[in-house]
Amino acid sequence: MNFKNTILLNGGTTEFGEALAKKLVKEGNYLILVSDDSVESFEIQKEIYDLYGYKIDLFLTDYASQREIKELAESIENKYPKLNIIINNYSTTSVEKVITEDNIELIFQANYISRFLLTNLLIPILANNKHSKIINVIDKIDNKLELDFDFIENNTNIETSKEAEEQAILADIMYIQTLSEKLINTSITANSIYPGKIEKEIYTDDFSERSMKLLGKKIVNSFTTGPKKASYYVYNIIHNLGGKSGKLYKKNRPTTIPIFAAKQKNRDKLWELSNLLTESTFDIF
Repeated sequence: MNFKNTILLNGGTTEFGEALAKKLVKEGNYLILVSDDSVESFEIQKEIYDLYGYKIDLFLTDYASQREIKELAESIENKYPKLNIIINNYSTTSVEKVITEDNIELIFQANYISRFLLTNLLIPILANNKHSKIINVIDKIDNKLELDFDFIENNTNIETSKEAEEQAILADIMYIQTLSEKLINTSITANSIYPGKIEKEIYTDDFSERSMKLLGKKIVNSFTTGPKKASYYVYNIIHNLGGKSGKLYKKNRPTTIPIFAAKQKNRDKLWELSNLLTESTFDIF
């Protein structure tokens, strides 16, 4: 069977991730799904097989463990020499501040550092294939937000999960900007996309509240993006990027990057710290 692309999708067990996984398979791509949830992953694998008669490949990993991310990268490298697209979608949250085995705050490590490490480790494979792309899916943040480098280096100052999530999103945007510059002599493109605030179902088991439930969905839908629509936005930029790189998309249109991320010195400092935290020396690829 001939496939259009070999795609690694990180984080496919949310409604959006599942919709994207199904879209990718439906359009004739070979899919590798990475998740930290075995039950959800196997359910999605079965659903896709029932729909399309095709069994996607699954890998389970702990995104808050650099050891496991490195093991994952080695497995991918050995098994999928035709890998040409990486879509980083995984993110997590936490009700309390947690420091991982790598001495990094949990949310920042899982949501950003894991992307930095895994993607950079797999770039040599992407470089050997045509039409290679890196697409990082992000959430929305305040364009005036600044990175707290003390938090990144020493786990200080930032205490709430929302703050940590925002730091990871901004770092991710900055990473893609810098990475696109470092890939300038390759055919690999690197871009970010905010597909809109993903719609969340409003649940109730009380039939008497049915009308309120429907009303609630209408209100939610008025300012959110459904999972299928969001997956369309991501799939759309895969096929319409051309040679564009270093862009931040909002749904299907380029938008301006945050002020802090636009400054070269800030991005250089983040790259240096990211190398330090991962004990790496990633530079020009």
